[in-house]
Amino acid sequence: VARRPGRVRGAGPVPPRPAEAQGAGDGRLTLAVSTLGERMAGLRLPPADPSCDILVLVQGPERMPDPPPAWAARPDVTLVRLPGRGVAASRNAALDRARTELLLFWDDDLDPDPAGIARLRAFLVARPDLAFATGLRRGLAGRRPREG
Repeated sequence: VARRPGRVRGAGPVPPRPAEAQGAGDGRLTLAVSTLGERMAGLRLPPADPSCDILVLVQGPERMPDPPPAWAARPDVTLVRLPGRGVAASRNAALDRARTELLLFWDDDLDPDPAGIARLRAFLVARPDLAFATGLRRGLAGRRPREG
């Protein structure tokens, strides 16, 4: 989870957020996932949450199938087609398009954990002095990220 900066290098000013999302620490969140067109069908989205927007950033849209029909019924889901490949470009696109103060990236081979998302969101809302936080990936048999 990251707090959106006021300016992204090379992207110009960040567009203003909608009025309902402008309160400091309001806890609104954008969930962003970068995927490849051929992997989109296997992507599992979290349940709808009125305080979250979801950006599905699809790299290499020339191989992109139609999105799953259930996504069309979800106003919280926005599909973004990106030329070429590269997770950094996807993350930059998410920073440009997020309309909330908080932004969470997840990998397309993981199922987002709503309880974990809620804990990270609450942590950042309670700590406005922090710019980002990260969580541990479940199922790594005691492995921890390197320190330092």
